[in-house]
Amino acid sequence: MAPTGWRSTRSVIEQLAAEAHRFDALQAITVIERLFPLAASVAEGGNAAHEVVRFRSSLTTAFPASDLSAAHPPRPDAAQWEILVNFLGLAGGFGPLPAPFTEAIIQQTRAGDTATRDFLDIFNHRLVSILYRARRLHRPALSRQAPDVGPMAEHLYSLIGLGTPGLRGRMSVPDRALLNHAGALAQQPRSLHGLECLLNDHFGVPIRVIPLQGGWLRLDDSQVTRLGQRNAVLGDGAVLGRRVWDQQAAVAVEIGPLDLDGFRAFLPGGHAARALRDLAGFYAGAGTEFRVRLRLRPAAVPGTRLVGANRLHLQSPRRLAAQTRASGVRLGGEGRLLTHSAAPDAPRLGWTSWLTSRPRQSEGVVTPSSSR
Repeated sequence: MAPTGWRSTRSVIEQLAAEAHRFDALQAITVIERLFPLAASVAEGGNAAHEVVRFRSSLTTAFPASDLSAAHPPRPDAAQWEILVNFLGLAGGFGPLPAPFTEAIIQQTRAGDTATRDFLDIFNHRLVSILYRARRLHRPALSRQAPDVGPMAEHLYSLIGLGTPGLRGRMSVPDRALLNHAGALAQQPRSLHGLECLLNDHFGVPIRVIPLQGGWLRLDDSQVTRLGQRNAVLGDGAVLGRRVWDQQAAVAVEIGPLDLDGFRAFLPGGHAARALRDLAGFYAGAGTEFRVRLRLRPAAVPGTRLVGANRLHLQSPRRLAAQTRASGVRLGGEGRLLTHSAAPDAPRLGWTSWLTSRPRQSEGVVTPSSSR
């Protein structure tokens, strides 16, 4: 992994082979397993000879300063990394065997007889493998699987209401995008701060959620007060009109400032707009209305000509009104957004082009403005 400049550095696997003492044991094993994804994982293969790493215990009576003593890449006649560990073994300064037995094995090894040491390493390999498997069970970062696969992911899916596979894959965003915010999604009631963190983390742009955006709610015919009927008590159940004001009717989502491409992505029909609809609807439920406010950077406001290839795209009021009624401009309780069939880059009055009262710079040129 070299930097972007002209200087080059050693890769992580080269650093492991040269300076194994600088690595944590679990970290080193994870690096090697991800480098060889087709090899059998540690403590999961039936045959230890097919696993990606072979563990050996360091034979010394000295106090070790690190977890690892050495890490040797595979030899031409073998397909396994060989890691010399300091923290676990039958012999050595921390082993259960007596010190004279350890000293005898060290003398045999110096004389070229490694039979006893190799015999003990059969058990040392199994002990280290079981320890790594136990640590990996509750540490998802050490798993060879994707973050959205495995027992830990299943627990998180259950916390956020996606415990069964039939409930997943219904949104335009991957379900794994919700796992990082399982803590906020598991709370009841859910907070606006949690929604703000979810949207900011997913889209990577400034997003602010503003509560208490009032609105008029239409009354059902059965709830409208009529003269001559019962239960119309003045000041209690009587209502004048066919709608009532609710200060908690909606929540505003202010997005930006954005560049032009990001602005278009959040327009009705864009991929970011669909993701926003799904994430906000899943977090707050179907009974919440969201009013989306997009902020475009002033420098990103495009110029629009009434003639030419970048000409202004106009629609008749009747067609625009019908399109608005059919799909809705707001992200309402049913999570709907306005969609359009025009080209994505075509200027649309009020969407990606605006009229202004400032003098035009040349004939046929409209200089739009954007609020800061």
